[in-house]
Amino acid sequence: FKTLKKSVLNKHQLKHSNSRQYKCDFKNCNQAYKHERHLNDHKNSVHLNVRYVCDWSECDKQFICKYYLNRHKSTVHLKERKFKCNEENCGKRFTTKPGLIGHKLRHSGDKPFVCHFNDCDKRFKSNVDLTRHKNSIHLNAKFVCDWSECKQTFNLKTNLNRHKSSVHLNDRKFKCNEENCCKSFVSKQDLKRHKSGVHLNERLIKCNEDNCGKCFNTKSDLNRHKSNVHLNVRKFKCNEDNCGKCFNTKSDLNRHKSNVHLNVRKFKCNEDNCGKCFVDKSGLNQHKSCVHLNERKFTCNEENCGKKFSSKGNLNQHKRRHSVLCEGIECENAVNLSMNCNSIDLNSCKISDNIWSSNYKNIHKLGPYYPCLWSDCQYIAVSKSVLIRHRTIHSDEKQFKCDFNDCGKLFKYKHYLHKHKNAIHLTPDVKFICDWSECNKQFKLKELLKRHKTAVHLKIKPFKCDEENCDKLFGYKSNLIKHKRLHTGEKPFACEWVDCNKSFTQKAHYDSHKRIVHLNEKSFICDVENCGKRFSQKPHLTYHKRIHNHIKPFVCDFNDCGKYFRDRTQLVNHKSAVHFKIKYKCNVKNCGKQYTTNNGLAYHKHTHLGEQPFICNSDGCDKSFRQKCLFSIHLKRHNKIKPHKCIANNCDKKFVSKQELKSHLMRIHKIIIN
Repeated sequence: FKTLKKSVLNKHQLKHSNSRQYKCDFKNCNQAYKHERHLNDHKNSVHLNVRYVCDWSECDKQFICKYYLNRHKSTVHLKERKFKCNEENCGKRFTTKPGLIGHKLRHSGDKPFVCHFNDCDKRFKSNVDLTRHKNSIHLNAKFVCDWSECKQTFNLKTNLNRHKSSVHLNDRKFKCNEENCCKSFVSKQDLKRHKSGVHLNERLIKCNEDNCGKCFNTKSDLNRHKSNVHLNVRKFKCNEDNCGKCFNTKSDLNRHKSNVHLNVRKFKCNEDNCGKCFVDKSGLNQHKSCVHLNERKFTCNEENCGKKFSSKGNLNQHKRRHSVLCEGIECENAVNLSMNCNSIDLNSCKISDNIWSSNYKNIHKLGPYYPCLWSDCQYIAVSKSVLIRHRTIHSDEKQFKCDFNDCGKLFKYKHYLHKHKNAIHLTPDVKFICDWSECNKQFKLKELLKRHKTAVHLKIKPFKCDEENCDKLFGYKSNLIKHKRLHTGEKPFACEWVDCNKSFTQKAHYDSHKRIVHLNEKSFICDVENCGKRFSQKPHLTYHKRIHNHIKPFVCDFNDCGKYFRDRTQLVNHKSAVHFKIKYKCNVKNCGKQYTTNNGLAYHKHTHLGEQPFICNSDGCDKSFRQKCLFSIHLKRHNKIKPHKCIANNCDKKFVSKQELKSHLMRIHKIIIN
């Protein structure tokens, strides 16, 4: 530091000393200051309550000294910026000289403030950064929030005050005056950043990396983008056991620790019967606006769309889909990729709006989109994360393993693993019960309960079949896609078993066929004492258990009929035959037989066609049957399986079919069973 005046040098040297010679002489105050003007400011603001009011129209701001008032007028009302940076290609202007000096340090790269604590010798650009460093590293000074049940700690007192005013007092003085905005902010800097980014759409700082060209509001956003996307720098590593994840910023690391390892969720939703907790306040606010207030402020302005979204990110993700559908994409480098407006249908589009966070290296980018380069696959994703999720379809790799009590199940996706843990291991007894009147259905997951309410009780079915003379409505797009296969006759799931060649419209039907017919799996066991029967499907086990418990839950409500049935199919058949008098008539010439069920008519038609589709392939047999039940009884005779046992008078005889058991009881034991 150099100066021409000795008085200025003396004032400057006070910075390097701890002497405070100017003491407040008011009663019980004893505050001391290095400079006389600081003492006068203290007296005017605390003891004398002197305020200098701005006389500019509709301002009325108050200040503790005249210097601050003059600076306010020149910067806010007169827009004076006297101090200009003389560096090449810069020319920025500042209202105060300290602001210009701090800015010049960025050009020169100087760090004049040195930490002399225990030979630390770290250097900083500003005194504030040096103070923060000393408090956090050497002095371990923490400013604790004394608000009830908060106890957050800060390195600087200013950060503590800002935290109190924004979080607890909700003091947001700076309000946005743009039309239909009404947002308010804690600091003026946040308001300026909001205006330039949202309303003015000013993104002046451009990324100069190859083929990037993204623009940002602030330099810090640009640096974060570069370190994350281009340099892939992740300085902050989690030191918890068996974790080792790395993050770009310290705040991301702290959020990860509190969310994953410590499970700290301080922000609780106070809406009726909710009580959900969140890691940060932004998550709580987003939850309130989406779930309770049902706010969807961001509307898609594309023609015939009008979809609404709760966040701007989801809207941008959705808009990219429109641009793919309407503009088309062509690329010589992409494998099997030629899509245009005419070849894509919105209802059958392969482009996903879902978001899935993960990392994948060496992904080929096609403009703002990511095509799948798998052979004969024309999938285009709107983001890298979506493409990563899609690529798991082409592989059988299941990298997410359940580590709960030696379970060892593998899953392709992480959210499938979470669902498995929640449903099987963590909350096996917790059920989400439908509270709709007299429903009381139970679900293992909350999302299944929501889906049930939407489709069954609220009757919300937004997806309509556009085939001629159909107009069926569905609650989910997946159900619409499955239904359309009935019109087109498409059966994409073909059985790969030798000499089978059957195909199915749904994967669930294919898996069921494979398990029952080829693998002969019967994984559902009856746990009733002395039974132990096995079934290939859970509904069959449920029906069987109702026989043990003598339960008939389905009641006929037609004209006070009151008959009970074990399953819904029996109830429907009863209503059709008895009450509605529905008959299925054979249309073969000179026949005209009628049946109460469609299955009965189908079995009857085999007699006209001479078909006996169920053929026994046992050695030296060659018998064939029209009905599957007769074929099953015949197979039991070959295999000497007699599941039906007589328990009357210690008889212990066994029979192949239930009918044989009934006739035995009538002839031998004189017992009649209805």
